[in-house]
Amino acid sequence: MDAGIDIDSVLATDRWVTEGIYLWDVERVLSAAVAVVWLDLPHRTAVRRIVVRHFWLSARRRNRHRGLRLLWSFARTSGRYWTDDPRPPEGPTDYGALSRSRTIETLLPYWDKVVVLTSRREVAGWLRGLAAAR
Repeated sequence: MDAGIDIDSVLATDRWVTEGIYLWDVERVLSAAVAVVWLDLPHRTAVRRIVVRHFWLSARRRNRHRGLRLLWSFARTSGRYWTDDPRPPEGPTDYGALSRSRTIETLLPYWDKVVVLTSRREVAGWLRGLAAAR
């Protein structure tokens, strides 16, 4: 859920799927959700996927986050997500408030509907289970 998304218009529909790492004003979304899937992947996996996606999108001229300097800065500082102490976000673009511990703190009131997936194998298994349930 990038900053600027109209949450009310999303919640007004019968069915919706949203994604994002932002913790600003997510309580209404979490409360309305039937399930919350948290991809709690290891740092090395997340960074590797972001780097690959960056080059893939750049080669197709569809990368909103252009430039190797920005990618390098992200890769260099992204480990903070896994180690920083939680603090509430001060606004929708307060990236410094993003941390694993803050994510857990935000999800705790909704934990009964949170599915935590920590590996590619778990994601694949969960998706197979969804397909079988249909």
